Amino acid sequence: MKERIEMRRALVIIAIVVLVLTIFITPAYAQRDITRFGSNVVVREDEAVGNVTVFGGNVTIDGTVEENITVFGGNLRLNGRVGENVTHFGGNTILGENAVIEGDFTHFGGTVTRAPGAEIRGTETTGPRIFRPFVSFVSGLLSLIATLVLAAVVVALLPRQTAVLADTVEKQPLPSLGYGFLATILIPVVFILLFLLIIIGWILIPFVAIAIPIIYLYGYIGVSRWLGGRIIEATHIVQESPIAQVLIGALVLGIVGFIPILGWLVVLLAAIAGLGAVLISKFGTGQPWRRGRIPQAPPPETGRGAA
Repeated sequence: MKERIEMRRALVIIAIVVLVLTIFITPAYAQRDITRFGSNVVVREDEAVGNVTVFGGNVTIDGTVEENITVFGGNLRLNGRVGENVTHFGGNTILGENAVIEGDFTHFGGTVTRAPGAEIRGTETTGPRIFRPFVSFVSGLLSLIATLVLAAVVVALLPRQTAVLADTVEKQPLPSLGYGFLATILIPVVFILLFLLIIIGWILIPFVAIAIPIIYLYGYIGVSRWLGGRIIEATHIVQESPIAQVLIGALVLGIVGFIPILGWLVVLLAAIAGLGAVLISKFGTGQPWRRGRIPQAPPPETGRGAA
């Protein structure tokens, strides 16, 4: 009974997060402003939004941005209309033949490619490319800080569930990677099936699109807590606690993520292993799945994995 209550608590919290993010982020509400950290933005030809602000992601605009575009540490491809200003630091800008910037265009830290027909009706200011590494670093640092804050909040809300995730990664690393990799491969299939369901499927697509990265993040936090626990156990740098575990683990993964290629691969493997741990542990509850199709996660140990 206690395990069922904990599972319901975990699922309710995840559902609430999904619902809140759906309200504020899905395209149905993106008519106002779009703000992203570490992810890409696409505004299609038939879409119109307010402001677009992106840190560490690429932006593609074929539709209309009624106000401003601000991009830090990513590339911008503009082939639509911007009602006010475009500010771009640390990336390459491509202005298509249908691009119209009603206000000013400011660009530092990359190249600007301008097709015949592209219009800049305000002032154009460009600077040297030396700013690009700095801006990329700042955008990555902001993304890392946001991840640390989210990780601490999730562990505070779900201490036992994240302990189960960490223990699952500890004791079943290969199954975690395997199930996570398989689930990642099947994600496009899920979207295809939802698309084929017409009305009901189309309604669910925004929720699923938001739920999937949240589940990845949940698993990533479990991996971070496992890693932090191992580091604290080996070094005794701080007093062991759930918050300390996840913050140290997420910080180390975030720093490693700055390493070209290798860092990206490590973070990707951590996210995949975390997803597998979520599936194996039944969202951190440790309960078995029906008929044992997915092996039951072991209960968390006292000490490193315990809350």
